Amino acid sequence: MSSNLNLDIFKGFTYISRDDLKKYIRNKTNYEKESSIRWVIYHLVKNKKITKVNQHYFFNGYLKEFAPISFNKTKGKIEKVLKDKYPLLDIVIYESSILNEWLNHQISKNIIFVQTEKIYSEYVFDALKENLHNQVLFYPSIKDFDTYAENDTIIVSNFVTRCPQRTSGYDVRLEKLIVDIFSSDLISEFFSQSEYSNIISNIFGQYKIDTKTLVSYAKRRQLDKLMSSFISSYIPGKEEGK
Repeated sequence: MSSNLNLDIFKGFTYISRDDLKKYIRNKTNYEKESSIRWVIYHLVKNKKITKVNQHYFFNGYLKEFAPISFNKTKGKIEKVLKDKYPLLDIVIYESSILNEWLNHQISKNIIFVQTEKIYSEYVFDALKENLHNQVLFYPSIKDFDTYAENDTIIVSNFVTRCPQRTSGYDVRLEKLIVDIFSSDLISEFFSQSEYSNIISNIFGQYKIDTKTLVSYAKRRQLDKLMSSFISSYIPGKEEGK
């Protein structure tokens, strides 16, 4: 029954509340037990008809987990150096090329961003400078970036304390990347401000986002007001004032 459950009643809804979904399932199936309702919801998720985004809401459709794919040898070398040198250090590594998935104009010059805690960023810079042949820049200004950056240039800087991070590995979380798009002068060099809406729309239309984590991080960066007009429609329950 669950695999054939028609969700057309929610057509036009980006998000479906758990309460509304449970009520709909009861009406369509006559199920009353919570365990039966949960079983139906489980199969709706399994069949990719809905995606759980938090405890109270589901996305009306399928959203993927974000896992950036890189075939860049330099990124692999960076990871090896830092694993050997600083295996316990919290580090985030991502390439400008991952933005190509959401941009109309593709980025031709790939830049690799390496971020860590402020007190360790100089050590990371020194380690990469000593062990790699790539151009490595430490907190470059826009002018220095434009002057010295070439393909596969490495930019070392620090991240904000308690920024969203994965439990393992160095890949960036989307919640952090979204805020970085608004906060980093260097990242915004790759696209125009007119593309913000399209980038955000494409990201939220494809991937699962922890909006609570996103908003919390945006507030720490004092960017919540700036980002509000771009992300408010993608926050479940926002339209109901919840």
